[in-house]
Amino acid sequence: MNQDGELGDGTNTDSSTPVEVKDPNDPSGYLSGVKALTAGSSHSLALKDDGTIWAWGNNWFGQLGDGTTTDGTQTTCEVTMIGGRTSSSCPDSNTPVQMSEVGGIEAIAAGGAHGLALKDDGTVWAWGMNQDSQLGNGTYTLGTSTPGVNTPVQVSNLSTVKAIAGGGLHSLAGW
Repeated sequence: MNQDGELGDGTNTDSSTPVEVKDPNDPSGYLSGVKALTAGSSHSLALKDDGTIWAWGNNWFGQLGDGTTTDGTQTTCEVTMIGGRTSSSCPDSNTPVQMSEVGGIEAIAAGGAHGLALKDDGTVWAWGMNQDSQLGNGTYTLGTSTPGVNTPVQVSNLSTVKAIAGGGLHSLAGW
């Protein structure tokens, strides 16, 4: 499926064969220099060699980490009800957008509608859906511009972490 742009090829058309992820900022036109990839339920994340995180796909809950829940790359949308709020805006991006910078990223992981980043100092940062406190910031904040929903926030009480993983509605960290 590609209804939310999760293939990153600039379309919302399903494909039964592999497609290249587009990057309008790269002279080649495609996302390059990628050292890690991960996918949530309808969004994708890439960690590039330069330590930047790029995201595409569904952004209802800020899982693209760029400080928004909208992108505007689509021109038509369906009015839907998600998490008790109705929206007719286009929250998705069918091409990669750069996540708000955290710096020093070593690893990434995606949960159902959230993302995680492990920094080189052993701290973990999270963004996106948080209705089950999967961001680990001590709140259940959902659908606002509060830090840790649309932009990364440091996960409380974690240091010297060596590995991260995201589940549907939970996150994991290991030492």
